[in-house]
Amino acid sequence: MLTDRDNRFCGILFFTCAFFLGGCATSPEQAAPVSKAPAKVEVPDNSVAIANLLAAAEKAISADRLMSPVHDNAYDRYQAVLLMEPSNAQAISGLQQVLLRYIALTRSAIARQKWSLANTYLARAARLDASAGLVKELTLSLKQQMAAEAEQRGAQEGVFPLNAKLFARRDASIVAELQAIARRVKSTEETLLIVAPTDADGRWIYSQMKAAVPGFRLRGDIKLGRKVKVVLRTPIDAPRGE
Repeated sequence: MLTDRDNRFCGILFFTCAFFLGGCATSPEQAAPVSKAPAKVEVPDNSVAIANLLAAAEKAISADRLMSPVHDNAYDRYQAVLLMEPSNAQAISGLQQVLLRYIALTRSAIARQKWSLANTYLARAARLDASAGLVKELTLSLKQQMAAEAEQRGAQEGVFPLNAKLFARRDASIVAELQAIARRVKSTEETLLIVAPTDADGRWIYSQMKAAVPGFRLRGDIKLGRKVKVVLRTPIDAPRGE
């Protein structure tokens, strides 16, 4: 026969089981979770903006506003298009047009010996494509023509800078250059100022020049200096011969 204590224990046990079983069962009013489709990402339509930018870029090219002024040039507008549509063929072609225009401007400046302007145009072309064959070709041509003009101007002024690397090797081209200067001195009777890093370097220069004009007395001085060169001065009256 069950005592009151046993009855209380059974009641507690029944309540506990009912609680846990009830928690595990699904309420008839509780709906099963429904899987939601991922939210659709809206892709902005840039077609109108791209069309406007391309039209403005074409107008800028026709006015030679290639990379300047700031925010009103073809280059910036084409780049803006490519940010929105990296494969846009018209923008890619437009940047190529800008490059070719700078190539043409560089050539024109070189032909007129406007070296500073040519360097500016060429730097902008290199910004677009430094590896382009035309850019490399013009870079070399510009350096050569600037060097040739400097050499010609130096010859007219009587200043003959010598290539430091070739001089250090006592290259045959340096010897030939010194001999040519010596032959000029023989005809003009100018005097020399030899600038060299050491006295020994200066004496070597003098010896190469002396060998080119045997029997003629070369007159001048040796001065120590970092840049190797031969400077010719106005002829002075002096007896010729050894």
